[in-house]
Amino acid sequence: SQAVCSNIGYNIPDSVVEATSQQMKKLSFVYGGLGITEIRARLSKLMSELLPGDLQGMVFPSSGSEANEAAIIMARRYTGKYKVINWYRSYHGGTTNSQAATGDYRRWYGGDLVPGFVKAFHPFPLFWDLKGESEEERTQMALNMLEEQILNEGPDSVAMVQFESIIGGG
Repeated sequence: SQAVCSNIGYNIPDSVVEATSQQMKKLSFVYGGLGITEIRARLSKLMSELLPGDLQGMVFPSSGSEANEAAIIMARRYTGKYKVINWYRSYHGGTTNSQAATGDYRRWYGGDLVPGFVKAFHPFPLFWDLKGESEEERTQMALNMLEEQILNEGPDSVAMVQFESIIGGG
């Protein structure tokens, strides 16, 4: 959790140590949305300049679980749809929606009780192979499977498709 620690590795450059020290002298800690800091204001301004169109809102969650929770809530609110498609063999966090989005064994302990979460097979299956001789053909097969699942779920009911590009906990 960001509120507790940040893993920045073993060989920390002197510039990072110095910047961290300077920040701790100015303001050592501000949790979540309880306050605005100069750094957060500067980052918000930079992001608003980079985002397309009139996207100006920023959310700075304190953990991956909170980030996933916010993404699910925003997708549902913005689209007016309720289904969220996630892979089996995935981990999205321990809050209510992020646990329901989780596709590994942890969801068995309460995560399956929240409606609107649909599991999809992972494009890197453990016990069978996708059809195709090349990576491009297998990728197309995985996309075809996802498209078929969305069509079967009803495209008008799917708020978001949420996948991990690198499986960490799942």
